[in-house]
Amino acid sequence: MSEPIDPLLVMLERHEAANRAFDLAAKRGEGGEHLFAACSETMHAINARRPPATTAAGAIAALECVLSDPEWNPPGTYPGEDFQRHLIAAARDYIKRTA
Repeated sequence: MSEPIDPLLVMLERHEAANRAFDLAAKRGEGGEHLFAACSETMHAINARRPPATTAAGAIAALECVLSDPEWNPPGTYPGEDFQRHLIAAARDYIKRTA
């Protein structure tokens, strides 16, 4: 039997691939406007479609995406963010242990 397809995981994988391509182009000093557009497009598609996570892998990927967001302040900067980071990490770790 094949693995179920998780719509959120598929879209997150596309988004992460677009982010990696953009970051690589930026490091090389290449114009990455089309790559930035791809990042934005996948983000907007996830916002518009609101796909569910239908597997543990999809739920973990969503939580990892939030935890790895560079827009968050460094740990220890704001107690509220540290609290949120802990809750997200606890949920992620539980899913990893029990999936």
